[in-house]
Amino acid sequence: MEKERKLEEWLLLAKQGDQEAQLAIVTAFRPLVRKLAAQERDYSRRTDLASQLVLGLLEAIRKYPGEDARKFPGFVKTHLTYLLSHYIRKEARQKRIQEKVQVMEGGRSSYQEDFLRGIQAEEIRRAFRQLTPKERLLVRQAAIQQIPWKKLQEAYQCPLSTLYGRYRKALEKMKRGE
Repeated sequence: MEKERKLEEWLLLAKQGDQEAQLAIVTAFRPLVRKLAAQERDYSRRTDLASQLVLGLLEAIRKYPGEDARKFPGFVKTHLTYLLSHYIRKEARQKRIQEKVQVMEGGRSSYQEDFLRGIQAEEIRRAFRQLTPKERLLVRQAAIQQIPWKKLQEAYQCPLSTLYGRYRKALEKMKRGE
């Protein structure tokens, strides 16, 4: 009962921007954040994922409707689980794109590259050549070099949504083989 009361007080103060209350909530949910971050297989990326989950926790504090603290832990767990699934899908998609672009540029993945990949390599190179030089540069920067979208936005001097749209269209163009 006392924990609920403390959480309710912290939640009320944290929603008003009190950093000590926000820190207390983050500390209270640290085991959940660690548990979710442990799902990342690459140990070097776990701290980054944990940081993103902490930011997600702060976002959950801001978005939480009402002041009843009893449902807050479930809300946080749902919100962080959603962020984790989004992170996992994004990483998998990024890895697939990076592999395709490496093949397009003539990179070799390993000596035991399977037969099917060898057949597809020329198709992928052909699809990459279909792109305009600007599209090639954007795909290379976003997928291989993994330049953050904010930096790309500054370099291209256009809205982030426009830039991401161009990127998606370039990938679709490659997929269709126009």
